[in-house]
Formats: sequence, structure tokens, C-alpha cells
Amino acid sequence: MAVLATPLRRPTWSCFPPIAPRACRKEHPMTGSSASAEAPYTAQPPPAPRRSTPRCHRVRELVFAYRPVRDREGRIISVPSLALGTPQVAAQIIAPLLADQPVETFAVACLSARNRLLAWHVVSRGTRSSTPVSIPDVFVPACVTPGTVSLLVAHNHPSGDPSPSPDDVALTARLESAAAVLDFSLVDHLIVGEDQQYYSFRTAGRLGVTPADR
Repeated sequence: MAVLATPLRRPTWSCFPPIAPRACRKEHPMTGSSASAEAPYTAQPPPAPRRSTPRCHRVRELVFAYRPVRDREGRIISVPSLALGTPQVAAQIIAPLLADQPVETFAVACLSARNRLLAWHVVSRGTRSSTPVSIPDVFVPACVTPGTVSLLVAHNHPSGDPSPSPDDVALTARLESAAAVLDFSLVDHLIVGEDQQYYSFRTAGRLGVTPADR
């Protein structure tokens, strides 16, 4: 009985870790330096060409326009052309501008050197009991209205009682300090109530005094 010899096969296992294939390197014939022939995976794109001219933007011009003040029914409000020299005259002119407001409204009147009304601007409208007031917003109309020397601020109390609240007193003190820094004069702060009632901080002696006297 013949025995057939089985040819030896190369084992498929190895105790050595596999060796990663090396990149083929080519040697430069002149310099002797070598470079890899394998192309990189993360090739960086060429940089974009820089703009020869700087980026431009449009220049904006600040433009203000005046328009007639109207009431809730759209009718133009007219007031006497008088100088706001006393709190009584100021209340007579300012009160109609706030009389029909259902919520508390704070506004500023820009005055000339002779205390004549140059512009009227509503700063804020709030609720029936309060309204937020930003100090910078109060002085913006005075800064952009030509001829403004002083200003008068006013707000209404929808409840009808013009008596000032502690917040009204504190706000008036801050406005007076800010006006002095901006070289404006705060003529008065009026609180308008019902039946032509009003409260004047100037008449009450709460303007132009030290904080302790307020």
C-alpha cells in the first residue's frame, strides 16, 4: 500500500504583528533627497487670493422730522404760543397734551432760551399706575433739537391725583443731575391730574436744592 506524501503548506498564522506597507520613496538624482510618492489624505486647498480693495459699507445720515401732535381721534392739538415762564402757564400748555392719555405717559418739552416750546416728545407709555423712564431717552430730543437750552418733563396720573410718588421724587433728582452734566437746565417736572390739577416740583421747592432738602 503506497503512502502519498502530502506537500507542506505554509502556516497562515504568525506570532509577529503585521507590518504596514511603507510608502514608496523616490530619490532625487541630483540632490539625493527623497520624497514620498504617497499622496496625503488631508491636502490643504490653496489660499484664496486677497482682495486688493478694502470692504466698504454705506454711510448713514441721521435725519429727524417734526410732525404735528394729534389726539386720540386724529385731530391736531394746538396750544397757546406763550413762554413757559411760570408753572401755571406751563401746566396750561402741557396739560392738554396729556389730558386724554388712558395710561401713564412720560414726555419731555424742549424749550428755547426764552422758554418757548420748540418740540414735544413722548418718552414712554406704561400702565395706569407706572411707566418706565430711561434717562438717556429723556435727553435725546433736547440734544437733537436745535436751539434747546432747557427742558421740562411731565407725566400724567390716570388716577387723577397729581401727588408725587417716591419714585417720582427719585427720578426728578436723577434728571436734574443728568441735565447739569449735559449743560441743560431742568425747568420743572409737572404731574398732571384731572380737573386741571397739577403738581410742580419747582413750586414745591424740590428743584435746585440739595438731596437732603428734598
